[in-house]
Amino acid sequence: MVDLAADLEAVGGTTTALRRPTPFLCLLLKLLQLGPSRDVVAEYIGNADLKYLRVLGALYARLAWRPLDVFLTLEPLLLDHRRLRAHAAPGTSASGFELTSVDAVVDALLTEPAAFDVALPRLPPRKALEDTGALPGPRVSAMDGAADAAEAAAREAAAAAASGRGGGGEEEEEGEVGGGRLGGRGGRGRGDDDERWRDRRDDDDDGGNERRRPRRRRSRSRSRSRERRPREKWRRTPSPERRQARRRSRSRDRGGGGERRERSPPARGDGGGGGGGGSKKGDMSVEETNALRAKLGLAPLK
Repeated sequence: MVDLAADLEAVGGTTTALRRPTPFLCLLLKLLQLGPSRDVVAEYIGNADLKYLRVLGALYARLAWRPLDVFLTLEPLLLDHRRLRAHAAPGTSASGFELTSVDAVVDALLTEPAAFDVALPRLPPRKALEDTGALPGPRVSAMDGAADAAEAAAREAAAAAASGRGGGGEEEEEGEVGGGRLGGRGGRGRGDDDERWRDRRDDDDDGGNERRRPRRRRSRSRSRSRERRPREKWRRTPSPERRQARRRSRSRDRGGGGERRERSPPARGDGGGGGGGGSKKGDMSVEETNALRAKLGLAPLK
């Protein structure tokens, strides 16, 4: 049995869609048939070299032993954190395996109603066994001790850091008194630091101004161009008052041109009559007009 358990490569109940039993489950059934003694099973569980044999013995003890013996035997195994390969459920993993640990398997044996596709006998709560006095008291987890140790280490580190800060502050004050006020050997006074800081600030300001000059010029040119645009636009678009003034001047020009046109025909007529000897109806008498109309075949004027 030990040799067969040493050849195990994974734990599990059934595998594939046909629910075929795994070698681990077959060895469990063989143990149930043989019915080994308590000492033999305790040797299986206490074997730290073969982790799959330990899990096999723990599952057998969970099925065959009393609840009190189960708690007393399996609870120490919660400190074993070694990894195990387990057969995965069909369709959940491409390789068909998943990772678990010894403590996770033991915790499932103590808390779950089934494990590895096998229904487990009912296990009373640990609190009930504590009340009856079968168990000594609440189980002390190793994580509680680790948490307490980590908390104590954190407190010590914080205290050390606080003490270091206090000592460093006193040394700094002494250095300031010796170097700044008294001007001790090897100590820099506060005035020297201030002068160096001012020099650096001046250098930075000079360099920053030199670098920023072209940017400022660009910004000014842009601002000027932006200021000029509305002025040019204002020049192109006259105000309503100017529009009215232009309309009035245009109307005056038009009125003067009409008077000139009305006056021009009499002036031309006067010049033509004096030069060519022509006559008009206004200059002819009634008799001359009737004679002219008779020649033209028109009725005389009355």
